[in-house]
Amino acid sequence: MSTCQSFRDRVVLDSAIRDAIGKLDPAFGCVPMWRSSINAQSVGRPRPPLPGDAGDQTRVGDGSTGDVGKPAPGPRQPRRFFGSVEIDLDRPVKSFDAILNAVVMELQRTQGAKVKLTLEIEAEAASGFAEGDIGVVRDNARQLKFKPESTGFED
Repeated sequence: MSTCQSFRDRVVLDSAIRDAIGKLDPAFGCVPMWRSSINAQSVGRPRPPLPGDAGDQTRVGDGSTGDVGKPAPGPRQPRRFFGSVEIDLDRPVKSFDAILNAVVMELQRTQGAKVKLTLEIEAEAASGFAEGDIGVVRDNARQLKFKPESTGFED
């Protein structure tokens, strides 16, 4: 019995192939097919431009040249994402993994995107935290390089 799975885009397919190959033989690598099309005659010669290369031009219907890959003028696209989510403490690793795969990896698809991930922790104890626990948490936070200006205990 075989199942057929469809992929949303080329990035998902490439990622799945790399993951599968990486599990089979760590010494084996994966190169996109267009990079593998080198023959003895082409060595040392510049390759022809590929679609989407910087400066790639094509003829437009009126005979003039136009840049390929540049977006048509229109409304500006959003340039920043921000979000905050509470992690399920019963399954923190599963929750964190889901967030990484569903949001962070998607944001990283955009070429040149800079993604910053910050973990924020809040804890309250009605009767207060014990001195011994405070010391351990402070030491651990310092060892794990928590930012001192945004870390501490208060009444």
